[in-house]
Amino acid sequence: MIKNGISIVKENAATAMATVVEQVGEEFIPYYQETLQFMLNGLSEYHQPEYKQFRGQVIEAITIICAAVGKAAFAPTSNDVIGTLLQIQNTQLERKDAQRIYLLTAWQRLCILMGEDFGPYLPQILPGVFTMATLSPSMGV
Repeated sequence: MIKNGISIVKENAATAMATVVEQVGEEFIPYYQETLQFMLNGLSEYHQPEYKQFRGQVIEAITIICAAVGKAAFAPTSNDVIGTLLQIQNTQLERKDAQRIYLLTAWQRLCILMGEDFGPYLPQILPGVFTMATLSPSMGV
């Protein structure tokens, strides 16, 4: 469904997958690598504006899955996940972008998961986070 569904089906399938993995936790480790690669590929395949929400939900799903399998299973893939999220944060966000809140939550989730191991990534992550935090939303009636 994530690969072949329409946008809303893709969004719901990504969320459903993350929810299931969150419940089974470390029992999902045998399927983690393949699933993570599939989800990361989904982020690189869909760049059209109509997929912004889907991409945000995939970002959320990836970090929920990473947290569910635990720090030890996540560690070998941390560079790939963080690198992908940094690429999105630094090059693919528009001023009004649904992915921003998903990225902020993703960084929080990864920080909690990795603990001190998250520290070396902060010089790359924080400038983009500060940029997102300083954007003033335009309000209107």
